[in-house]
Amino acid sequence: MKILNFNNKINSYLDANPYLQNNDLEILLTMDLLYAEKPDDLNIFREIYTHFDPRVIYNSQEGITLLKISKENKPKEELKIKLNRYLNIKFNDIENLRSYDENMVFFKKYSIHASNAIEEILKNTLLPDKIINTLKENKKVKECYDIYQILELFKNTSSDRIKFELLRKLGLIVLIARINRSIHIEYLDSEMKKVINSFNKGLGFNNAHRGLCYLWLDHKNNVQYTKDKNKAKFFYNKEIVARKKLALEIYPIQTLDYDTFETHSGNQVINFECRNKFKKDNQIYYASFIEKMIRKNLEFPDQVHDTIGIKIIVKHEDNIKNIIYDLENFLGGSSTRKREKNTYHRFNKRILNKYSAEDYYVWKAIYDITLSHPSVEQVKKMIRLADGNKNTQLALENRLRYFLNNPQDFVIEVQLQDLKSYLRSITKGSPTDHRLLKMSQIRNNSFYKLFPQEIYEKEVIDLKLQILNSPQI
Repeated sequence: MKILNFNNKINSYLDANPYLQNNDLEILLTMDLLYAEKPDDLNIFREIYTHFDPRVIYNSQEGITLLKISKENKPKEELKIKLNRYLNIKFNDIENLRSYDENMVFFKKYSIHASNAIEEILKNTLLPDKIINTLKENKKVKECYDIYQILELFKNTSSDRIKFELLRKLGLIVLIARINRSIHIEYLDSEMKKVINSFNKGLGFNNAHRGLCYLWLDHKNNVQYTKDKNKAKFFYNKEIVARKKLALEIYPIQTLDYDTFETHSGNQVINFECRNKFKKDNQIYYASFIEKMIRKNLEFPDQVHDTIGIKIIVKHEDNIKNIIYDLENFLGGSSTRKREKNTYHRFNKRILNKYSAEDYYVWKAIYDITLSHPSVEQVKKMIRLADGNKNTQLALENRLRYFLNNPQDFVIEVQLQDLKSYLRSITKGSPTDHRLLKMSQIRNNSFYKLFPQEIYEKEVIDLKLQILNSPQI
């Protein structure tokens, strides 16, 4: 990361405007770092994701159909036919083509998801609000829910930013369509229930009980915790005093609900979590999945293997090997376990990625887990509805037997962590706070790819001049 001489920078800004407030200085210094370095893999990314390459605005490439169509001077209906042909290739199989109006139903839905993903990724940068407001998607682009509308806006605007954001949006819409063809998102909740049931039977949720503990940061930024509310309040208040003396930020006391249980072999698990990568606040969202594909330059959605993730927390890191043994008993060994990574190997430490915090330790692997065919429940429902029609029921029962005899492998990611490392990752303000790790990942890589310097630097400079020239108080 590029290092700035903050003292010189601050003095320069105060020389330009001695009435700058602390939050103004924060914004100015953040802007200086925003485009200080390009991601090492930027060229590779732009080869894979051509719609996100701002250079295509000036140098049209054959691969972008919208750019080719935008150069054609033809009647609206002819252009819509060409656009619909493009969408049929991207949205549908060749035997089930849809009309323009039918495709626009999907296009609008994906358009809203695309805009939400951009907004969510930008929000996760944790940049100051003024910078986020400068970079957020243009209102005209956001309200484009029709591909012909996108074409018309692209042809009739002189703004490079609007042109880029239209291509970026179209690229995300196509990517979301590909994700939906690769992953049956609507089935993930039911698949997650099956995964939890499989772990319950295979691993064992024995002697389970719920608990609550209180978390806070001490003056050394270590996470402290206790189940006793009064003790938590007493020690937390002491640490507030100590943190204030060191000019450290004060965070509220936090709570954690956890589920403790024993495995069949008697090993203790402090907490068990299962998450659906496409769900947030009980709504479907794509931001996390898309950001990962972009950051890692993944060409195909099925290269992401943690659509459903399991996290198991044990008391000490020495307990992790016991849980791995328990997992092997019902998930299998190397035949089903892939991509094992272990950052607990401190003397030959394999960092998960260059954005991970130094003290973040985790063991993780990808597993194939055998689940019942996703069509089983639907066929059972159809059998009940066909009550009284023997021929239909017989045909459906034969189909049900086929599905029962042909379970499917489902790929999940399993993470194991000791309690200390886990608490550090969930406690706000901790050096390994997950929000800060996500921020680091985005700011150092996918931010530049989605908000390229070629398009947005002028906007950032305009904001800088606006702040520097703000009136005296």
